[in-house]
Amino acid sequence: MPVSSIHTVMIIDDDPDDSELFCETIHEINENIACIPAANGLEALVYLKKTSVLPDLIFLDLNMPRMSGKQCLGEIKKMDHLVHIPVIIYSTSKIEDDVQETKALGAFDFITKPYRVNDIKKKILQVLEKAYPYKIS
Repeated sequence: MPVSSIHTVMIIDDDPDDSELFCETIHEINENIACIPAANGLEALVYLKKTSVLPDLIFLDLNMPRMSGKQCLGEIKKMDHLVHIPVIIYSTSKIEDDVQETKALGAFDFITKPYRVNDIKKKILQVLEKAYPYKIS
């Protein structure tokens, strides 16, 4: 699926600054991609159960209040209408056990949040290319 056919990306992160920066970066990559933020796993699951327009990709933080990213991932992968959506863990964690555990739960990929804005864009592009190979013009 080329980037032009990615229509919606969801970011589940309790840090509003990280969510905003993520969505701005998505719009830099392609201004036609909608970015849907959710402040925690419970909010995301409510949205995903009710919406008629599912995201093409979900980026999920691990350390959040109310429901951890691991719990949210487990719930997403239990739902027939969501199981096909690639979930990318997007966390400050660098712990190898987190990487292995989330991949065992069904995560498509695990990326550690970069600190520099240019690095964020590079990481997101790498994941988009891995999930949906396309040429960057």
